[in-house]
Amino acid sequence: MTTLIEIGRAVADKVQLDRPLALAGSTDPGGQRLLQLAQEAGEAVARAHPWAALRREHVFTALGQEEQAGALPADFDRMLPETLWDRANRVRLTGPVPPAAWAALKAEGHAGRRRFALRAGTLLVLPAPAGGESYALEYVSRHWCAAAGGAGQAAWIADSDTALVDPILVQLHMTAAFLDGEGQPAGLAMARYRERLADLIASDQAELAVLSAGDIFQ
Repeated sequence: MTTLIEIGRAVADKVQLDRPLALAGSTDPGGQRLLQLAQEAGEAVARAHPWAALRREHVFTALGQEEQAGALPADFDRMLPETLWDRANRVRLTGPVPPAAWAALKAEGHAGRRRFALRAGTLLVLPAPAGGESYALEYVSRHWCAAAGGAGQAAWIADSDTALVDPILVQLHMTAAFLDGEGQPAGLAMARYRERLADLIASDQAELAVLSAGDIFQ
């Protein structure tokens, strides 16, 4: 796993900065700048795609009410489409419902197929569950880096922290941002970032197996 200090020093070499002794807690302007760029780059890469490395499953017990308080995990960033299921009844919930449509469901006293919405970090379900059902969903974690001990984090804290997203993407984003901020040509670095991003997204996508005539008749 690539650490924060390794990422920072690799970028320093590319942009011809002195190699920093530290990034986290550094009093050196160069180290502070690299830390800021690393934070921005990590967040940008994490938001660029629902990476398999950041995908998680979460199972919880439904409450007998519309607002499922505490249902979403602490590291929840965004839900993967069509993954919220009432496993007890083997039914997928429809959503997330947009605010206007949700207001209409509330006004009409919706009693049909269960739907859900997300509001202020809370999961809402209509009609309200009976309570006690096993619900499950898949989501993207906001923890795109981790401490040396393995605990997930949403930001760099120590030089020994490791990237859970691709560290080369982080370096390329940092390089392009640094050059752009210095008024230097950043087009090549950004092109390399976008090319690697596209390649990694393509390889990260889950593909359904397709049977061929050869598979069937051997």
